[in-house]
Amino acid sequence: MVGTMDALMLLTAAAETAPAGGATAGQIAIGGGIAVGWTVLLLLLGHGHRTGRSTLLNRMAAPLERATGLPGWATLPVAVAVVGFLLAGPGFAWDVALHMSKGRDEGPFANPSHFMIFGGLLVLLASGWLAVVLPKGDVGPSGVRIAPSWSVPAGGIAMLLCASAALLAFPLDDFWHRAFGQDVTLWGPTHLVLITGGLLVYVSSLVLVREGRASAARLAALRGDRAPRPVPTWLGALAASIVLAGLTLAYQQEFGYGAPQFRTLFHPVLIAMAATLALVTVRLACGPGAALLTVVFAGVVDFALTGLVGPVLGDLTLHFPTYVAEGALVELAALALLRDGRSPYLFATASAVLIGTLGVLAEFGWSHVWMPLSWPAHIVAPAMVRAVPLAIACGVLAVFVARCLGRSGDPAILGRWAWAPPAAAVAVTLAVLGSLLPSHAPDGARVALTLTDAGNGTANVVARFTPRDVAEDADRLQGLSWQSGEGIVTAPLERVSEGVYRTTEPLEVSGSAKAMIRLQRGTTTASVAVRFPADAAIPAPAVPALAQVERPLVHDPLLLQRERKPDTPRWLWSTAATAVLALVLTLLGTIGWALLRIARGPLAPAGARGAAAGAGAGAGGAGGPGAGGPGGAPGGTGERHPGAPPRPVGAR
Repeated sequence: MVGTMDALMLLTAAAETAPAGGATAGQIAIGGGIAVGWTVLLLLLGHGHRTGRSTLLNRMAAPLERATGLPGWATLPVAVAVVGFLLAGPGFAWDVALHMSKGRDEGPFANPSHFMIFGGLLVLLASGWLAVVLPKGDVGPSGVRIAPSWSVPAGGIAMLLCASAALLAFPLDDFWHRAFGQDVTLWGPTHLVLITGGLLVYVSSLVLVREGRASAARLAALRGDRAPRPVPTWLGALAASIVLAGLTLAYQQEFGYGAPQFRTLFHPVLIAMAATLALVTVRLACGPGAALLTVVFAGVVDFALTGLVGPVLGDLTLHFPTYVAEGALVELAALALLRDGRSPYLFATASAVLIGTLGVLAEFGWSHVWMPLSWPAHIVAPAMVRAVPLAIACGVLAVFVARCLGRSGDPAILGRWAWAPPAAAVAVTLAVLGSLLPSHAPDGARVALTLTDAGNGTANVVARFTPRDVAEDADRLQGLSWQSGEGIVTAPLERVSEGVYRTTEPLEVSGSAKAMIRLQRGTTTASVAVRFPADAAIPAPAVPALAQVERPLVHDPLLLQRERKPDTPRWLWSTAATAVLALVLTLLGTIGWALLRIARGPLAPAGARGAAAGAGAGAGGAGGPGAGGPGGAPGGTGERHPGAPPRPVGAR
């Protein structure tokens, strides 16, 4: 196994000679050919199923139908999507680690992790296609009829769109590299499309399962059978834990590896966003204990990814927040506020405030225990100022999602303007995150570097800043050496005297390693080069590691994203970034449309609806601890066997 892994690593070892402006025509042809061939195969399978010439898909779905009691169009696509996530998720974590450790690729198929990501995205595309092509006949009121005998579930449409966008990010990424350079960072715009689209496929799959449960309940009511059993709390928490782990993996990896490209304040804000979205939703949907159980399951997933990327694949250690305090705070808020018919917005707002304050404080402490870059105490208050409004906005989204995944008929989601609160919440979230983006380098600042040989191609570094106060009370002051082929070194600097700092461990200054001193203080994000190898593909000359040298403090992206083209027209960047944002908003809007569609449709035929209404009459919507959750979590659809006595939503 070690020999095989070493051979794979050789594919990505020579960063200095790798192309810096997109893939070769041959690799584009290979990737495009595979995608076209896969699409043709899916079209043939779908045509065979729709015309009745093939029963393959029915045979594949039959065991899942028997095991779950749900229609095959709601179970087989989700099972296929799980396979896609098992490929793409670990592949994505490995890919980020590879780029940080070894630099850019020779091409899209010169990186072993890209095979996992590309294969996973193809499987996700298949899951969305299956959700659209499998149903025959009526899938229920939430379906979109596209032919007399073909009604497509709304969740399936969202799955297919999100999967298509994620797969489209592969060729878009190559275009991006050709236009703007080879940004070997996690948060490139096209990278965001890929990871956000993939994550939203999973969210869409929860919507699809909810539709499947609604359809099964309608059929059971018509036949006089029992409705599908409520989903256990632990299963709803397991589903939510994938969302929590996915939000952490998708948007926090650079912080987890110790090489973030954005301000330190982003980290606590992103943690608050992830915690509120996942934990408030699952507590509303699945009842007591669900938030803490979600934290436990998410921790298992995160530890598994850390173990995979580190000891097994031989790259970096992925660090992550615990979310334990946030889970406990959400449970406490629920105990106090989810009773007596109170609005779920009160609970969501209280949870958001607690997460944005006490939760941030708890993660501040955790950052000093295990995170590669600990947070300084002076950012805690500014972090809370930003985290609280963002968490409140995410709490509004959580209530919306929980209500839509719960029973139908909630007055709050029947009105014409039901989309307005979640849309406003998305706008607030983007505004808070966008406010943290602007940054600059200090004018005229310089750094005198003194390097002391520490053996094995490493050096200790002393940095003398001019002016001397430019690095005082920094949010982040670190020595970073990366892309050496041997992982990265994140070495916080310690103060020696006014304006003078030294690294706490030696930096790599030989071979393919890039080494720099990085400063972040407020909106100042700047770096000074310690050592960079020559790069003929950009092209860029070498920056040698000298024993004594003085160099300017420049804007951090100039060094961190050295491969980016400096002469790209600003209008082209703005247009491309706006298009990417519009695509992501379209995906979010589609999922919101699907959620409203399943929430507004009656879940039982007219003859059985009265019993269903009686079953849900005493429930407080998603605000109660037993409201219906993902796929009809405790409380399910609100349907009952005709003539059966009503029971509280969430009753076992």
